[in-house]
Amino acid sequence: MALKILETPPSVEGDIVECGTWKGGSAANLSLVCKIVGRRLRIYDSFEGLPEGHPADREARHYRRGDYCGHLEEVRSNIARWGSIECCDFVPGWFSDTLPKLTSPVLLAFLDVDLEDSLAVCVRAIWPRLVEDGYLFTDEAVNPDYCALFFSEKWWMENFGVTPPGLIGAGVGLALGEFYIGPWSETDSHP
Repeated sequence: MALKILETPPSVEGDIVECGTWKGGSAANLSLVCKIVGRRLRIYDSFEGLPEGHPADREARHYRRGDYCGHLEEVRSNIARWGSIECCDFVPGWFSDTLPKLTSPVLLAFLDVDLEDSLAVCVRAIWPRLVEDGYLFTDEAVNPDYCALFFSEKWWMENFGVTPPGLIGAGVGLALGEFYIGPWSETDSHP
């Protein structure tokens, strides 16, 4: 994500948006990049943890309301310590209440929202604000059910009147890191 922000010419307008920040770790990193390039980082989060998941969301059964709660002051403190807080705008509240008020152009969005309903709300609000050649990254790409949103012709036609964009890295054979291949260790087994 940082590389995409750094590669974008200053003449291209747009803020950086993070939806779902938990304790502010990724926001701290993004804020450092925003400081370098002179962009704003808009951080959307309830700062109360997750809402109730929809009963049809199979992944939601793993979560309880309030999980992944990072209180606003805790997040601010972490970003002030590890990032560049002067680049940040904090937007507390549920995505369904706050994101429809987003009017500024978006260069890059990072969604780490953990619930299928939240992902749909975020995409619905942010997609029309993405600048041409803008980027939308999601942590939810590890969940095939959630990735289906980016391939649903019905959903994209109903919401935007366009065909779905697809999602790079969603089941296309990319397997990087221990999360995907399991723990390993190098041993010197050469004769």
